[in-house]
Amino acid sequence: MARARAERSFANDPRSPAEVRAWLRTTVSSWGLADVEDTLLLLVSELSTNAVLHGVSDYDVALEPRTDTVRLSVLDDSTAEPRRRASGLGSQNGRGLSLVDTLARDWGCTDAGQLGGRAKGIWCEVALDLTEQPAHEGAIYGDDWVALLEDNAEL
Repeated sequence: MARARAERSFANDPRSPAEVRAWLRTTVSSWGLADVEDTLLLLVSELSTNAVLHGVSDYDVALEPRTDTVRLSVLDDSTAEPRRRASGLGSQNGRGLSLVDTLARDWGCTDAGQLGGRAKGIWCEVALDLTEQPAHEGAIYGDDWVALLEDNAEL
């Protein structure tokens, strides 16, 4: 099936990340890209939640299939630059961009001059062949990630 760029706007509402995930799931499924669906769902959950928490208006989500990656972009009207925050084990916030850095092949921020009306765009790319995703320094994968979550479930 042909894979064309897909884009949709969502309300700046705490319920919208669930709508974004449903839209992404349908889109990725129609493209036959089940292997990367879970990774894209985690990434879009993080980025759309950030758009709701830190944004000032509705936001756009775009998926763009490329030769060996899928690019996910979340565009909003906030002028605040994304930044990693230090967070302790007991913190409920501050891990999002570390998660994006771990799961994505690459990611970054696009400024207003390149966005056609939006103030900021956060993008990330996921390799279609997940064995080609780079291992990031300090990243936690697979069973180690599950063990960390289980060890800290009460936090």
